[in-house]
Amino acid sequence: MSPTLAWFYFLVGEFEMKRFALSMVAATAAALSSSAAFAEPVFNWSGFYMGANGGAAWSADRTVFVDKRFMEMPIFEGTFGSRHVSGGFGGGQIGYNSQWGNWVFGLEADFQGGSIHGGSSDETRISIFGRTGSIRFDTSECMGFFSTVRGRVGYSWDRVLIYGTGGGAFGEMNTRIGMLSSFGAEAAATNREWRGGYTVGGGLEYAFSYSWSAKFEYQYIDFGSSTTSAPEIFRGIPWNTFISTNTRHDFNTFRVGLNYKWGQPMVAIAR
Repeated sequence: MSPTLAWFYFLVGEFEMKRFALSMVAATAAALSSSAAFAEPVFNWSGFYMGANGGAAWSADRTVFVDKRFMEMPIFEGTFGSRHVSGGFGGGQIGYNSQWGNWVFGLEADFQGGSIHGGSSDETRISIFGRTGSIRFDTSECMGFFSTVRGRVGYSWDRVLIYGTGGGAFGEMNTRIGMLSSFGAEAAATNREWRGGYTVGGGLEYAFSYSWSAKFEYQYIDFGSSTTSAPEIFRGIPWNTFISTNTRHDFNTFRVGLNYKWGQPMVAIAR
């Protein structure tokens, strides 16, 4: 082979090698560009959070049942109207979430203050020991503070979390009963106590940034029942006569909240 022909083949080989190398670089760049185009950040709910909330509470109409006894002997009993309890509250919450795939598990505690109250007043005519007269009963109920400690289990779609919640509840109850009759008898008493119970509910939370999220939540809270009794005074003289009423303490609550989260940052995954 002549030197000229050998040199020609050498130049052709160099050209092919460079073209192959350039094509590999272009293919790699295209692959990286495609991968980056299909990767996007995904929100992670894991971490500690705290925030504030406010809302409203209400109950179904409650029939007021009153009885009167003299030395444990029933004198009369009956229903005296109904009572509806409602009001507003506000407070704060603190909690922790742990995300596993799309599932989110957490624990949350909150403390609320407000004025959730209602009252009733009803008058009727009765006959006692052959005498007929009128008697009026007044009852009221108020919850000033309550708190819950709950577990949360939810399913997330990136920044959207739907969850159920349930656990224990504690609340301060104030129940009052009063009576005034045309016979000259009157009675009044207030029962103030902290009660324990349970709560169940659910909600929706949306993260509008890495650290901040807003939630809408419903809870049913049940503190059971309590009895309030008042000794009767007849023309200024105490008698062995008592009036009492049994009160059911359960409420529906709806709240709107805002949370600030510390925890794992958003990560980029391929879609």
